[in-house]
Amino acid sequence: DFNALIPPCLEVLEFSNQYIRTDTLLCLMHISMGCTLGDLPASELGPSMRSHAAALARHDAVPMLVRSLDFLLGQDAEALQAEDGMLEREFRLIFNCIYIQLLFSGHDEDFVRSLELGQGRLGASLVSLLFEATKACGDNDKIPIKKVVLLLLRVLQRLFDVPERTLCPLPGGSTSSTAPPLAQQHGEGDVDEELPRCRSELGEEAPPRLREFQSFTALHLHERNMRQKY
Repeated sequence: DFNALIPPCLEVLEFSNQYIRTDTLLCLMHISMGCTLGDLPASELGPSMRSHAAALARHDAVPMLVRSLDFLLGQDAEALQAEDGMLEREFRLIFNCIYIQLLFSGHDEDFVRSLELGQGRLGASLVSLLFEATKACGDNDKIPIKKVVLLLLRVLQRLFDVPERTLCPLPGGSTSSTAPPLAQQHGEGDVDEELPRCRSELGEEAPPRLREFQSFTALHLHERNMRQKY
């Protein structure tokens, strides 16, 4: 019964040494993957991951993962005296677990609002910690920059309610039978209904509109900085 296993795992994250934390994160990652190795058919893997993500959400897993991330970012890597690869693994596991929760809980308005709320030890939010991690990547080679940036992009996408087709428009020749199976399990609405709308709005050969998304994000951050400064 993995439901009984989740609460002690989350408690251990805050009061344990690095070895126990890593083992606990591996356990949470296994639960996030539907208690599988990820080798099931997509038709089985998607629903299993979704149901397990809902169970983790009921136990407020993300706030505890955010607190763990806050703790790691505040530590001196040399002072921790971690074995080679231990700190990197811990960062990667935390980012992976949060990403899966975001993937399957992004439709929940309360969950999305929580991304901007203070959940860390000193009241830091997930989005602020991801910005901090992005800046720290230049001086700390233990932080996986690609995972940080991808997770930050997805968090901002949810906060600004940017449709999936804006970042990753479906190719003009795609059909529901050729679309990725997990995308069908997880997508926003029926793929058959979505395709004609995507084509009419974006055109057959429309490239990903990442530049517009980056501009909007930069404008939003600039406004926030001005409000904080003045």
